[in-house]
Amino acid sequence: MRKKIYLVKRDEEKPCAQDNWVIMDGKQFLSFIRSNEGKRRSKNFATLRACEKNDCMIVIECGEEKAREIRKENDHSDYLRKQEESFGYEQCSFEAVNKGGCLEDVIEDPDVDVETFVVDRQMCRQLRQCVLRLTKDEQRLVRALYLSNDPDTEKEYGEKYGLSQQTVHNMKIRILEKLKKMMS
Repeated sequence: MRKKIYLVKRDEEKPCAQDNWVIMDGKQFLSFIRSNEGKRRSKNFATLRACEKNDCMIVIECGEEKAREIRKENDHSDYLRKQEESFGYEQCSFEAVNKGGCLEDVIEDPDVDVETFVVDRQMCRQLRQCVLRLTKDEQRLVRALYLSNDPDTEKEYGEKYGLSQQTVHNMKIRILEKLKKMMS
């Protein structure tokens, strides 16, 4: 479990100056948040996510509006992570791919059409959303035939689920037509 640090303002009305912070551990923060003052200020806290696995998480008093904004960003990040996990791929940053290099070291690739790349990426996002609107059985078929690292053939899928190859083929055609309509 990651370590958490709690930053509480001495005076909530003062700006975030160095001398206006009290650094608390979990027990101290729990005691504070159970107090009348803590209950009144509880909506002013948000969790800043750790960037690396070894980083600690920081719970900071930042005002109700900013805390709501941070929670919304965290919820959105969680949602995107769950969506990516459900499709079985992992997204990585440019820095992770280009360890040790810097942006000046990157040479433009004339073979890459950025506009096409962006359009393709948008279509992939739209397709992901459409797949999520399918029934669970339809999603399972799409994942098995198209999105798996080791995709099934129609025959293999049918054998797994007690269906004929022709039935699987018909289901696939119906689902693809359904997705086509959703995408247009």
